Amino acid sequence: MVTSVEGCCLFLLHNILPQVDSKRGGICIDVGVGTFAFYCEMFSMLGFETVAVEPLPIKSLRSLCEWHKIKLIEGCLSDINGTQNLYVGTWANDVNFNFSSLASDWFGSSTEARKVQSLTLLKLLSKVKPKKLACLKIDVEGMELSIIKQLVDLPKSLLPKVVMFEYGGASSRKDGKNGWSDKFLKSTMTCLSVLKKCGYSFSIMVDAVKDMKEKIFDLQVSDIDPDSIFPLNASYGNIILLRDFYFKEKEIADICSLYYLVEEEAQGFDDKSSKNSNIIKTANKFKREGRLDEAILWYRRSIEKNPNFYFSHYNLAEVLAKKGCLDEAITEYYCAIDIKPDSAYSYYSLGQTFTLMEKYDEAAKCFQKATELNPKMTELINSAWNRRNKLRF
Repeated sequence: MVTSVEGCCLFLLHNILPQVDSKRGGICIDVGVGTFAFYCEMFSMLGFETVAVEPLPIKSLRSLCEWHKIKLIEGCLSDINGTQNLYVGTWANDVNFNFSSLASDWFGSSTEARKVQSLTLLKLLSKVKPKKLACLKIDVEGMELSIIKQLVDLPKSLLPKVVMFEYGGASSRKDGKNGWSDKFLKSTMTCLSVLKKCGYSFSIMVDAVKDMKEKIFDLQVSDIDPDSIFPLNASYGNIILLRDFYFKEKEIADICSLYYLVEEEAQGFDDKSSKNSNIIKTANKFKREGRLDEAILWYRRSIEKNPNFYFSHYNLAEVLAKKGCLDEAITEYYCAIDIKPDSAYSYYSLGQTFTLMEKYDEAAKCFQKATELNPKMTELINSAWNRRNKLRF
């Protein structure tokens, strides 16, 4: 069911956080930003003061942080203050910063080590001086426990309302390799034990396995045992945990259903040209890896081959928006709409871009059109993206 773990979790947090911290009194911290998901951007767009922690920030992340006034800390969060070796990530025989880890035995670690600054959670908090923490998102490739274990040292008033961390990777629990090896599985289970001790209860697990729906459980009444938490075919994913806040299961199911609806519309197009299909696959690969300039180049090549393919224009618009090229992004969204005028999601994305530019009248027209085309998107459009600008439909 989940086509993108990060896409679904972004969608969940973007709906959950405004309810958990409606006054935006807490800070959101994105630890291990990577090259493509950029949770920090979503946190900032929701109106939260945001901190991004990333040891190897790419150019587009720097630009994004400057654009959204996000505090970027170039380093690792761990249990050590000073410097550490970061093993540059690799995947499919190519460098991929998203798999970089402080663990030399992580499945994505190469033998190339770079010295990076490292700071503890307490050191980080002394730098940013938050009164409260709304969300702590952790994606540090097998080293999540080094951060989560420090939560027990925080006063209760500073415990994040929401914690999200990654588990597994490059195998299944049944196979027990890579991110599911004994060492890393034990670390994951200890993370859950620490979070249970800290009072986290309502939990949502989102896994990458095809056709696996989100799993909702109460950590406080759950056995901290792999068989109780993870199905044997679990691959990799995120667990979102809330402290002193609960949702009805149907509320979470409805949010995820909206995400599935959006994904189906955004992904449900196929270019029959085999040559162009290969070009699009290359563009998509660069997009996933955060290599935005290369993605733009390849999407433009795809458009040259087939100017009437909706998905090329839509994805190009998304990448341009990530780079901050908002005028160009709007042009490409309009091209996508010309090709498929009944795409509610195109109007929704166009409205988001106008919102970024503070062109609220244009944004309102786009959101209105999206709800006319697909009334099921009304709840999505009335969520935090638009409550920030007092737009309702």
